[in-house]
Amino acid sequence: MKIYFRKLVSATFILPFFLLGVVTAQDENSGSQRIQVDVRQSKDRVPLTINLGSDRAVTDFIVENALNFDLSEREVDFTITRDQSDDLGMRHVKAQLLYDGVSVFGSEIMLHARDGLFTSMNGGVTAGLDLNTTPLLSPDQALEIAMRHSGGVLFRWDVEFEEALLKKVFKDKTRTWKPSPSLTIAPENGDFNAGTYRLAYDLILPVEQPRSANLRYFVDARTGDIVATWSRTPDADVTGSGVGEYHGTVTFQTNSVGASFELEDINRDVITYDGQSGTALPGLLYTDSDNVWNSANQAAGVDAHWAASKTYDYLCLMFWEGTVLMTMA
Repeated sequence: MKIYFRKLVSATFILPFFLLGVVTAQDENSGSQRIQVDVRQSKDRVPLTINLGSDRAVTDFIVENALNFDLSEREVDFTITRDQSDDLGMRHVKAQLLYDGVSVFGSEIMLHARDGLFTSMNGGVTAGLDLNTTPLLSPDQALEIAMRHSGGVLFRWDVEFEEALLKKVFKDKTRTWKPSPSLTIAPENGDFNAGTYRLAYDLILPVEQPRSANLRYFVDARTGDIVATWSRTPDADVTGSGVGEYHGTVTFQTNSVGASFELEDINRDVITYDGQSGTALPGLLYTDSDNVWNSANQAAGVDAHWAASKTYDYLCLMFWEGTVLMTMA
């Protein structure tokens, strides 16, 4: 769906709402600029009716009424990525900016409405892009480059138990942890304000060992260079191993305290206690002298700690890119 931009004279005086803030950061060499959008309905004007019946109507509204930021016709193309309604009667629609048909990483607009009336719009986009969007590498080549760069780790799709569990959870025999790289336009080194953007393949490598992690890679789709990379699961203090009741020998993150170790994963904020068959919570923190958790009274703690960290990684990988607040009984 191609939507052409129609430049407005003044967002303040023509539109039936006002801009609270538009912040731009421009790079002197590339000409691209980062724009933060914050538009809200003015209380002293007639509420603006918005047609939420189709994706085209929503994206037309965004282009015609908000993006007064000198975007070129190549840039003004949106696709709806999320459409949700909440218990308060609000409708929230997220639109992803495309450049020449390719998604621009981190460039999204959220539109909010109640009963078909516009209330606000917020987000951020990158304007002034000028780059070739024809890849010279295939997705498989990008995956191989990222795998080599990760340094000989064990990937989750090579662990039979992990693959079987994923297929069972989703009731899908074709599902796999092995990523399928997708094209995007990403900022070099993850810096949105520097103004240097590259056509890249976006992928996440789920790592099982030497420690569990989700490594995000952006691989230049034309040169094969690593545009940016980071771990979506921060490094933990130390790696321990233990024997659980259900999964046998497993590895997990623990906390080193003096000459002993605790079942605490600092970066995931997972702490495992021994309830000791009592009612006083949270109980006693599991501890061990050598970080090998293989005694009979530690088996339940090993299962709980390992499963909590796996659940955390799954939620981060599937639903969000950061901290997950999780309570497990």
